[in-house]
Amino acid sequence: MVDSAGGDTCDNAVVIQIGESDSGSTLGSPPETTTSPFCGTSYDIETSVTWYQFVGNGNVIEVSLCGSSFDTKIHVFSCGCDEQRACVAGNDQSLDDSCGFSSSRVQFDTDSGRTFFIMVHGYENSSGDYNLSIVDTQEASFPNTTIVCPRRVDYSTELCSNSFSDISGTGTNLEIRDDEAGVIVDIGFSFLFYGVERNRVGVSSNGYMAFGPQRLTVFSETPIPDVSAPNDMIAVLWNDFDLTSSGDVYYQLDSPARFTVQWNEIPEVDVVGSSNTFQAIFLMGTNCIELRYGSFDTNDYVIGIEDSAGSQGIDATSEVQNGATCVRLCPPLGCDYPCGKNGDKVKVCHYPPGKQGKPKELCIGRDAVMVHLENHNDQCGPCPSG
Repeated sequence: MVDSAGGDTCDNAVVIQIGESDSGSTLGSPPETTTSPFCGTSYDIETSVTWYQFVGNGNVIEVSLCGSSFDTKIHVFSCGCDEQRACVAGNDQSLDDSCGFSSSRVQFDTDSGRTFFIMVHGYENSSGDYNLSIVDTQEASFPNTTIVCPRRVDYSTELCSNSFSDISGTGTNLEIRDDEAGVIVDIGFSFLFYGVERNRVGVSSNGYMAFGPQRLTVFSETPIPDVSAPNDMIAVLWNDFDLTSSGDVYYQLDSPARFTVQWNEIPEVDVVGSSNTFQAIFLMGTNCIELRYGSFDTNDYVIGIEDSAGSQGIDATSEVQNGATCVRLCPPLGCDYPCGKNGDKVKVCHYPPGKQGKPKELCIGRDAVMVHLENHNDQCGPCPSG
């Protein structure tokens, strides 16, 4: 047993060890006031809560409120206590009847050494006495389940003139043949999205892409940003599409610097004769995303990007509704290698066409950096030695 009941805020969460248990009460506890992403089950902002924290060991951990005196809910977060905290697990009712209908219990993968925060509270503001236990299932966590912590990144949005680049004749068909379905594919290079390095992305039949363990079958679009799933996503033309009998989704890696996903002539669900063609392009170096549009007839959609917590994002729906056929979304350039007499230029490693094995350092104006990174696969900073 721990020495005291849970803390009244996440910042004051009481430390509990794996294998320990504790009991306490949420009666009289202060309400939770920090907005969090939807996490397995909802919670009311004014619900009385109590908090614990423990350190993961790399195994699947079970957190249980079995035997509590009231209708409980439980949430588990990581990445700190502010609004950027990341959802790990949430539960309103137990995994099975052995815990009772009104008690909560969750199991989840843990990273060794990572701190997890447990929020104990009740269904529809109910409160009472609880019994909390932290159990090691002795089952190793699933590989590559490292939690991605949200970061504050302010993307810019601009309209671009680049034309639609059709890959339906050259790309790889993902063979999605369902109403609600998705496939995970390799990007082919490291791509930063909201400050986190990504190498794979999930592609949904419903016109969006998502990183990490996100659902790829959500057909009802929500405004951006929104804490409900999916998060960590790119809504290229998010709507309810049906590829059961027609339409295709392709992907293609061009050189090592450009990755494209294209939804080709896909029909909107229950709309006879519907056909929608659009694509997303990842650009290595700048980490920009270009959303390009061919012909489409749906008029009910959401376009934009959103971080893993659903707390920050850009909604670009109106730009396309107003006739834009190319929208570019870019993070801050981050090419912080000043050079020149007054330090007002930027150093890049330039790879000349046809001489990729003989890079050379250039000191160029800041307004030329984007062109170099996109068109020549140049990199920020000095060239690698040797």
